[in-house]
Amino acid sequence: MKVKCVLPSSDERDFDLLITDGINDIICNAVDYNSNKTFCLLAFITSEIFISDSNEYRIIKESSYYAYSFIGSVENISNNRLIIRVFGLLIEIDDDFPSDLSIGDYIHFRVQRIDYYEK
Repeated sequence: MKVKCVLPSSDERDFDLLITDGINDIICNAVDYNSNKTFCLLAFITSEIFISDSNEYRIIKESSYYAYSFIGSVENISNNRLIIRVFGLLIEIDDDFPSDLSIGDYIHFRVQRIDYYEK
């Protein structure tokens, strides 16, 4: 997972980034972007989190600028956070999620925005 492109913004501290796994790209929001730092992707305003009938990764761009629907597999569950793999992208969810999820489950979820943050 890496930053493919930094998109210009009118705010000098706020950036739009194109994140890629080498095949799939998503747009995310970043504040104080530093290309030398390790980063994570955080799902912001997550909804419709449920176990999927499909065991295939999916990225569906929604009509709102930053919004997406995803199907991905649960990689980690700890400290009320989920780490979800969608192809080569790892997305962290810290909103409420169903308590019956297990590592390896494929889940569907929608986000209003993906935020880039530095570790």
